[in-house]
Amino acid sequence: MATPGRKPIAPAPGRAARSNRVGRFEAQQREVVDDGWDLADDIPPLRTEVSTERPRQVITRNSSPDISFDRSINPYRGCEHGCIYCFARPTHAFLGLSPGLDFETRLIARPEAPAVLERELRSKSYRPATIAIGTNTDPYQPIEREYRIMRRILEVLLAYRHPVAVVTKGTLVERDIDILSEMAAQGLARVGISVTTLDPELSRRMAGPSLTIWLCVAAVAVYVVWAAFAWIDEMVLRMGLEIALPDRVRRYRERIEAHRAALDLLG
Repeated sequence: MATPGRKPIAPAPGRAARSNRVGRFEAQQREVVDDGWDLADDIPPLRTEVSTERPRQVITRNSSPDISFDRSINPYRGCEHGCIYCFARPTHAFLGLSPGLDFETRLIARPEAPAVLERELRSKSYRPATIAIGTNTDPYQPIEREYRIMRRILEVLLAYRHPVAVVTKGTLVERDIDILSEMAAQGLARVGISVTTLDPELSRRMAGPSLTIWLCVAAVAVYVVWAAFAWIDEMVLRMGLEIALPDRVRRYRERIEAHRAALDLLG
């Protein structure tokens, strides 16, 4: 709780999180406040920092009865998309970082993940099943353009004819349509593009600033058209916290239905 008489600092421009509270496992809590002594200068943009790690394994297993897959891969930790409702935010606390601004500005890349994945697939004890990618952080977030970890993972999966299901908000997925279409032709790929909402105002409140609604819709349209030729199993996912914004639910649903009707026409 902020000290009485002091006001919280203004949110960082271009970022979704409004705080950078320490993780729940830390012994001490810290809060930055404006004590009124500094001049009211404009807050500079908070730059993204990327570090790397060497994973010992990349296929994460789960035994949850509530989800449809038992294994997944995360090429990155943290996500620059910064959607405010992202359930993966608390995972940054395990790294001693904040689920707030740290989650979307202090990212961890795993450039050796494709090599580790190939080693795991070659194990005699390994039994193939669909690997989900994009379940924790987005594999096509902006830093993928430089690191290309997701593309190299897909190349490994294609070489081993291994099934994959991808979920993303990132329009960079269009870059890998050559690999995904080849995999889909063999019944190995499913691609889901998550569009939080078509309402620009609601999007600013829920989705990350790095996302542009109509670019996401354009990516969906591209994949719908390609699906007729490349057999990509296309899913349009509706993800968001409707109950948190009840005043928007009706309009939100109407726009989704209109979007689905438009996709039916394209199909």
